Amino acid sequence: MSALDYLAMLGPIAFVAAFLLTPWGQGLAAFLLGTRLGRWISIAAVVVYAGLVAYAAAFRSGKRAGAADALRDVERANAAAVQRHQAIEAKVARTPDQALRDELKRWAPVLLVGLLLGGCVTTTTGGPGRGGAWCDVEQPIRLSPERIDAMTPDEVKAAVAHNRHGAAECGWAPGRKS
Repeated sequence: MSALDYLAMLGPIAFVAAFLLTPWGQGLAAFLLGTRLGRWISIAAVVVYAGLVAYAAAFRSGKRAGAADALRDVERANAAAVQRHQAIEAKVARTPDQALRDELKRWAPVLLVGLLLGGCVTTTTGGPGRGGAWCDVEQPIRLSPERIDAMTPDEVKAAVAHNRHGAAECGWAPGRKS
């Protein structure tokens, strides 16, 4: 028990003793000390009061001990959580080279599948009935005799080469619109 507990126990006793010494308390004191019943009441009151003080002291010290234990438990849990967090951070911490390597490892299967599928793609290069990108965009150059007379020889050669290439690759036929 602490000094405060003793003071809490002795304070009311001192108050009762002081009251019994006053003129108002002398009649009560005479009853309590002068009769057998008064003595039993006095003894019972002191025992009950001592029991209550002891209970209060035990409750307060148990409450303090419980709070201290709870605080220690919280401190231990916090320390464990900090250690787990540091362990996770140590596992996760990477240099830039490691980060790049990890990203490449993550994306390597996707890139590999893309390259493999890209290698399987066939593009049509033209030919009769097969078409192709050039055939989708280009059309035969149809020139009137007046237009041919107005063109230079190099322009005429380029138009004829264009039409021959379209006939070979795209299946253009003279006089037909494609």
